[in-house]
Amino acid sequence: MTSKIIQFIGPMDSNTPIDYELDTIIIDGGLNRVYDTLSSFKKIKNIIGDNDSNITETSMTTKLPRDKDESDLEYALKIVNENQYSNVRLNGFLGGRKDHEFANILTIIGIVKSKGPHPFRMYVDSQILITNQTFEKLNHHGVFSVFSIDNNILTISGKVKYPLLKKCIRPLSSHGISNEAHGKFEITNTNHTTLVIFFNE
Repeated sequence: MTSKIIQFIGPMDSNTPIDYELDTIIIDGGLNRVYDTLSSFKKIKNIIGDNDSNITETSMTTKLPRDKDESDLEYALKIVNENQYSNVRLNGFLGGRKDHEFANILTIIGIVKSKGPHPFRMYVDSQILITNQTFEKLNHHGVFSVFSIDNNILTISGKVKYPLLKKCIRPLSSHGISNEAHGKFEITNTNHTTLVIFFNE
């Protein structure tokens, strides 16, 4: 069964290409990035935000209050929880203020963790993969790091410099930092916990 994919467009510049065929949610200032190509999107599901960074003439579909207890992204991700999406691609959410970037990453970790045993993955600007899937087949050339949010037993195999075989990894341990990939490799997530994988050149 093919996983259902949705794409989120954020305000920051990104080297990740936008897929105009995917279900798409645009977050506030993300509208500035794609305003000239709005007609190219096949399936815009929502444009969400408090309108604090949108400088276009297009209005929010879902207008949020300026004073609220959660970010625009966190509010929008509730839509993912209410639908059968299992694969989320975020485009334009890295860079800018570090506290905003960190808040986005924590929000995404929380969403993935809340899915429990249901397979779910979120890919942030092709640089960070947050997943609870038991098996990930990946392809990368360069340095990568793997962190587990909970106690886990990891296996990393394939074209990597430092393979792991059923290694017990403590929560947020640096044991998985600065590995090197030279093509295809696999990560087996035995305990079905949330993993955060960073990809570097």
